Amino acid sequence: MIALIGALCLGAVPATGAHASPQPRTGSLDVADDEVQLMQLGFQDHTLRSSTDEAKVFFTLPSTWDLQPDTKMRLHYAVKITGPMVAAQGSDTSKTSAYVASLNVRLNGKTVAFYPITQDMDSSVDITLARADLHPAAARSARNTLSFTISDNIDCIGLSPVEVTIFNNSSLVLPHTLRSIQPDLMDYPFPLIEQSFDVQGITVVVPQQPTTAELAAAFAVSTSLRDIDKNAPLALVQANDLSDDQRAATHVVLVGQPSRLPLLSGVTLPAQPRDDHFPSLPVGDDDGVVQIAVSPWNSQHALLLVSGATPTAVLRGAQGLDTLHEQAQPQRAVAIVSAVRASQTADFPLDRATFAMLRVPDITLRGLGTSSADAHFTLTARQARFSSGTLNISIAHSALLNGGLSNVTIELNGTVVGNIRLDDDNAQGRVVTMRLPTTALKPGDNRLSVSALMRALSDCGKPSGDDIWLTVHNDSMFSISRENLIDPELPFTLDRYPAPFSYDPDLANLAFVLPAGDPHSWNIAQHMIMYLADMAGSQVVSPTILFADTPASEVRSDLHLIMIGQPRALPLLAELSDQLPIVFAPGTNDPDDRRSRVVMHFAPPEQQGYLQIVPAPWNTRRVVLLVLGRDDQELSWAASGLTDSALRRQLSGELALVQADVVITPQLIATAQPTSAVPSVDPPESSNAPGASLPTRPTPATAGAGAAANQPAPAKQPASWTLPIIMLLAIISGVILGLRMWIRQQEVS
Repeated sequence: MIALIGALCLGAVPATGAHASPQPRTGSLDVADDEVQLMQLGFQDHTLRSSTDEAKVFFTLPSTWDLQPDTKMRLHYAVKITGPMVAAQGSDTSKTSAYVASLNVRLNGKTVAFYPITQDMDSSVDITLARADLHPAAARSARNTLSFTISDNIDCIGLSPVEVTIFNNSSLVLPHTLRSIQPDLMDYPFPLIEQSFDVQGITVVVPQQPTTAELAAAFAVSTSLRDIDKNAPLALVQANDLSDDQRAATHVVLVGQPSRLPLLSGVTLPAQPRDDHFPSLPVGDDDGVVQIAVSPWNSQHALLLVSGATPTAVLRGAQGLDTLHEQAQPQRAVAIVSAVRASQTADFPLDRATFAMLRVPDITLRGLGTSSADAHFTLTARQARFSSGTLNISIAHSALLNGGLSNVTIELNGTVVGNIRLDDDNAQGRVVTMRLPTTALKPGDNRLSVSALMRALSDCGKPSGDDIWLTVHNDSMFSISRENLIDPELPFTLDRYPAPFSYDPDLANLAFVLPAGDPHSWNIAQHMIMYLADMAGSQVVSPTILFADTPASEVRSDLHLIMIGQPRALPLLAELSDQLPIVFAPGTNDPDDRRSRVVMHFAPPEQQGYLQIVPAPWNTRRVVLLVLGRDDQELSWAASGLTDSALRRQLSGELALVQADVVITPQLIATAQPTSAVPSVDPPESSNAPGASLPTRPTPATAGAGAAANQPAPAKQPASWTLPIIMLLAIISGVILGLRMWIRQQEVS
């Protein structure tokens, strides 16, 4: 249960003190800019070729912008006449004023411009946009839509062969002044995250020497912010490393007990702490306290405090962030988190599941042209596994659709499952069965995508958008079989990542082992947890966080492990030496050639990050994933092998070496004796990206019997059978030469 306290005022009191830190990246736009090009909104040049084509631009205004008069669009477009023009009924085509097509521009469904098409042209025009027609920035339902269409076929005389191109150097001119944010926990994660084109970074601050509970809380906060724009920085820093630039240019989240956050001494909050307590709030010792206020360093940014009297309270407050919006209350600035609800997965029979059982609603698309919609659902590892199956799609659509030109495509997690033509046979409702690939579903979060192309029966008297529709009903059903299903859980290899770490919706099956005092490793762990939570569909994350100096007896557990850092900072590596493809000398960053299954014939090896995955020696049904580097650069490269989708697709086997955008998967020397019950896997062949600058390639040693694999490779000696083979080849060559000479003599005679 989350208890809520009403909104209170916050005074803007400047904070004091700053320490050097890498400067954060700013957003994609400067808030002082009045002009925004469509290319900055992700729009590409778009050519309209018929009245059923439509180009759309979506944008959200920043919440801190107050628009001023003279808002407009500078539209750059070109017209090309591709065939004979057909005049409207009663018009004279010899007159330049005659036209049968026009370019229509709409803002949020309202026509704001109408340009007749009479000839080839390349034109730039200004279109006035009324401020009242623009949706103001808000936490929800604030998106604006600009649409461009061709109107043709006037009086249904015939087609108008024209092409109209909308260029992405067109722009929106939005004069504005800046205002302070209006923080409200009911809208969280807004305003820290808003879908506007002016993206802002977020800095999460922990005490200078955080406890594992405070780090876990910081990771839970970051997970609640995982929808942040990919271009916006999300950094985790120690309190003394928060720079003046970060205070001024980003939203700031403070995580920890108040007495351990010196920054709070210069900040006024809705509920002011005293030591580690909040006298004005009815809180227990283990209740989390969340507060939001205007940042004292920049009134266009927010300050969020996640705290409590104990480490348990701090973690509880962080884990309650994702459910704050479920407690509908008047505007508020403080929330008390007394308990946290675990993430929920759908509960349904394993052989049949309707969309409704998966909490997927009816999906309805409207309007001519192309449109799409996504829905998400979460599955456990057991629910996602099957040997064969079908997807039975229940659809209905408008009878005004042209069945020869209209269709809908169904995708699961980016895989096309099937395509349905939208004709009279299924207009009133029909169930279409599609074969389901066994890899279409996955543990954790799944994405169902419905994409449609809808065209009208006739261009003559085109129907309105509400008349053109398609619905995929939520009585659509998965029907799957698990007969003859082979247990795929072992062995785990790098190409199966994020399995098995994303199998638990709360990530409770997972522990991270991190060096104390290493913010770089913490930031890598933060982004890995955000990705895993996304894959698992987590609302609340509760992985175990351990420091690397934790006694090994406490680390050995019934959990999967992810260890991140420099080898010399991870003592537990010594217990994995018999399993690891690359072994590092204890307490150093030096690969040990004599003990590795990939012998390094160079000293020292060139820069490269190391990814290794092996069964845990204390529990062979659990795995250990190592993200290693001998410095921050190598560590970042190793992490990118897991977080960059292009590099992740190149992973395989137990070992990968990463240098910048190159991944190498070396062939490994088989161990003399198996060290676990994990089934063996044939080693992958070495691979590399063509045309890239490669790191020095590890080469496998010549393996003999027993311990020979752990010895330096001996100098190569000629084999005893080499001389006989050479003699045999010489005899064969002589016979072939003699035969050719005899044939030539016969031809001459």
